[in-house]
Amino acid sequence: MTGCQANVSDNAATVVSVSEEKRLENPFVHTAYFWFKESATTQQIEDFKESAKRLAEIETVKFFHAGEPAPTTREVIENTYDYAVVFHFKDLEAQEFYQKAPLHIQMIEDHSEIWERVMVTDISNN
Repeated sequence: MTGCQANVSDNAATVVSVSEEKRLENPFVHTAYFWFKESATTQQIEDFKESAKRLAEIETVKFFHAGEPAPTTREVIENTYDYAVVFHFKDLEAQEFYQKAPLHIQMIEDHSEIWERVMVTDISNN
């Protein structure tokens, strides 16, 4: 990941971003929220998280952030998920490239058995 910086903090969040001059002012934002099955083992979850972090290596990803829900308690906050990933892309086409990337497809094939539910949101940059 030449030119990228990765930080892992105590709350298990991960941020990987391309150098500041390449950061997008108006990105296409793709977010996926995961709810794990009760039968998922700690090792399976850790393997999934490591695999998810590697998705930042896909060439069209301009920003990546991942982590568990923040300990916020307002009624309007959805915090029942177990883990989420956030990606920024230049545009819809860049996000569609990511969807077809072998690394993304392999991550789904390798780990989908531990998900009870997945919710994806996309925010247009138009």
